[in-house]
Amino acid sequence: MTSVDEGFVKNLLEHMGDWFGDEEQFQLARLGKKYYPYTHLFSPLQVNRLYLKNRIVMGPMANFNMAEELGRPNEKMIQYFVERARGGVGLITSGLIPVGDAGDPTLTEKDGRTYFPRINGSRTVFSGWRELAENIHSHGAHFFIQLTPGMGRVGDPQSLLKKHKLPVSASWNPNFYIPAIPCRPLTDRECRRLIKEAGQASADAKAMTIDGVYLHGHEGFLLEQMTNPAFNRRVLSHYSDWQTFGLEMVREIRSRVGPDYPIMYRIDLSLALNATYGERMEKVGSLKKFRRERQVGETLQYMANLVKEGVDLFDVDLGCYENWWLPHPPNAMPSGVFLPVSRLVKEFLAENRIVSNAGLPIPVAAIGKLGYPDLAEKALRDGMCDLIMLARPLLADPQWANKAYAGRVDDICPCIGDQEACVHELVEGGRRRAKDCSQSWAVVQRAGVSDST
Repeated sequence: MTSVDEGFVKNLLEHMGDWFGDEEQFQLARLGKKYYPYTHLFSPLQVNRLYLKNRIVMGPMANFNMAEELGRPNEKMIQYFVERARGGVGLITSGLIPVGDAGDPTLTEKDGRTYFPRINGSRTVFSGWRELAENIHSHGAHFFIQLTPGMGRVGDPQSLLKKHKLPVSASWNPNFYIPAIPCRPLTDRECRRLIKEAGQASADAKAMTIDGVYLHGHEGFLLEQMTNPAFNRRVLSHYSDWQTFGLEMVREIRSRVGPDYPIMYRIDLSLALNATYGERMEKVGSLKKFRRERQVGETLQYMANLVKEGVDLFDVDLGCYENWWLPHPPNAMPSGVFLPVSRLVKEFLAENRIVSNAGLPIPVAAIGKLGYPDLAEKALRDGMCDLIMLARPLLADPQWANKAYAGRVDDICPCIGDQEACVHELVEGGRRRAKDCSQSWAVVQRAGVSDST
């Protein structure tokens, strides 16, 4: 199965540049109403004991600089999420929130301040999350908090200069930004502490009336570094089996929150490094260590094991920091770019009769340029996914869901995949902002460019 699986990833990447030749896909990448009314998009879904009012999920986008300096969500963050809940989204997810700051020195600055929101710490911080969750609930939406054990090798290497501490990873890995800076392996003791902190953060989230937790296990962040043999090359360690850390984390969370609390997991089907770089994986120094990436078949088996430990819901994509454009597809990439990925996962779960601890089929959320209601509806009708995750389209138009439900598709302000006005904001100390989307779209409209891009 492995050779077939890897052929799947390579074939998917090779055809990302010719999607304009597929007339049906091209037509679906428009704001039309061919499939209105959107009966599947606005049907309810049960996840564990939670009932979502529709199939629209607000995807995670970094909430940097939207919290007080010690991590309490500020009013800007609350209104940011509430506006999307008011806009009709069924499930809101936060950007990544560290479970603690002791294990990864890149998460805080020298004086303990942070640009990350936090959930560990104090009742002062907790009260911000309670206020956020209650405001989201007032509009009929639910809220999951996305948790991460850390950044690892993709964290800011300034920790070496300002704290005199090396960044961390699963093994000795080069820092992404400055490969000459090594990232030291976490000790087993540190790993166990991170797992305990994840359990505590989840218990705290439940107490704050947050509806579920969402583990950030993709894109080469620390959880994936521990759960992917590309990064985890440990020997003589309890965590040398690359599945152990993730499985024990889910097991700890499930033991702390009980059987009825939803656990979601974000994972990439493949880093797609070998499919992206081919022979260069053997020649480029910064890539050589990562040749033994997790294969598709291994990912699917890992997902099955995660379900046994308590995961209720997945969203799946491809890629990591070394091929950044994949998990953050720009405007030239296909609409519905990862629908074949979500379909593959759904088929695997169904064929193997894998169900949650609540006895339910495992829903799979599709992600990647799905901001066209016709495309989203057809994907659900065709059984390619169970939920539609929208991230940047909900920055462009917080009322996307309400407008789609009412058939006001022509009124939707579309996301055009403008990386400079959106993703690049994070690099320069800002945050993703809706006004950048609307300004960019205004420029496109003045230029007379079709919304099909």
